[in-house]
Amino acid sequence: MTLFAGFPSGKNPYVPVPEVFFTVLLPEIEDSAELKITLHLFWLLAQKQGNPRCISDRELLADRMLLPGPGTGCRTRYYSARPIAAAQRR
Repeated sequence: MTLFAGFPSGKNPYVPVPEVFFTVLLPEIEDSAELKITLHLFWLLAQKQGNPRCISDRELLADRMLLPGPGTGCRTRYYSARPIAAAQRR
């Protein structure tokens, strides 16, 4: 695990997260992988332009940020279909 050095000074981009996420969804999420995917989806959606903003299953599964980091000894995706499906249901 890498030690987090804090947020850099100066202007940092932000990702909008709707209040309903904190009041309705977050209390229901029990799996950390589902939480990470849900937050990652907010980040991906913030990068999109136009309407409607959506992320396909194919795009999510191909996302390199969701692959395991180097040196983990893991050859499979950190995020399996189970937490992705759970995030989609919510």
